[in-house]
Amino acid sequence: LSAGNVNPSYNENYRKGGQPTGLQAADKHFYAYLLKYDEFREMLSGIYFEHYPYMEQISAPGGQIDRLAGQYDAVFRRNYADAGWKITKVYNNLMRKPDSTYEKNLAFFRNFLSKRNEWLSEYYGVPDRSQAGDINFDSAVNASDAALILMASARIGTGESDGLSDMQRSVADVNADAAINASDASIVLIRTAAHGAAASEG
Repeated sequence: LSAGNVNPSYNENYRKGGQPTGLQAADKHFYAYLLKYDEFREMLSGIYFEHYPYMEQISAPGGQIDRLAGQYDAVFRRNYADAGWKITKVYNNLMRKPDSTYEKNLAFFRNFLSKRNEWLSEYYGVPDRSQAGDINFDSAVNASDAALILMASARIGTGESDGLSDMQRSVADVNADAAINASDASIVLIRTAAHGAAASEG
């Protein structure tokens, strides 16, 4: 139910729950009370930022969904076969109408969680917390980040995947030229040196 498997025509709550956007429980009980406080919202933002790399990889290609689907594919399929269930059957009026194949339903699940994470990260201000160049998300832009940017640039140069998450990619492009390369790493090193010099003078 929390991953879009809802019948949008069942009622208004289910219609909203079938979308990857919005907060579904922000007006409920104690949570609604807590959300009135800036301190609580800031804490939520910090927690989401801290765990963002994990959240992003869940639905990313080769991420947790793909790994589990590969590892337990036979088990998942046998679950239906042994029980005599049909992948396309609607078993109750709360669930969405399934797609025609297991693969299509898995793609729906992956896509929903990806869009949900994208919306939540914007809502909790994750991009705003990321400093340009802070590719390892340790709240410091330094030589370690420059090294990671150079390694990603080297992989790109050999035709490989850069090995970065979407969030890392966005902060690695320090000069905002839509490319990750040695120029970005140089800017990080220059800023690091300038910061170090200012700190020693201060």
